[in-house]
Amino acid sequence: MWEPILPWTSAGAYMAGTLGVATLAYMPWAISNWIAIFFALVWAATGIGIAKLTPEEQKALEAEG
Repeated sequence: MWEPILPWTSAGAYMAGTLGVATLAYMPWAISNWIAIFFALVWAATGIGIAKLTPEEQKALEAEG
């Protein structure tokens, strides 16, 4: 979700080319991109939205690999 604000990615180059402005020029208005970074960090730190494996599921996955 935050790829368009990175000018060296294909999405960043496409957005800059389509809008006709440099990436840093539209970056302040890319609110959803900044919010996505914040929520990803919060969810990673708290474990919200991450499925937990039961001990049986974990043992089954370890036996497969």
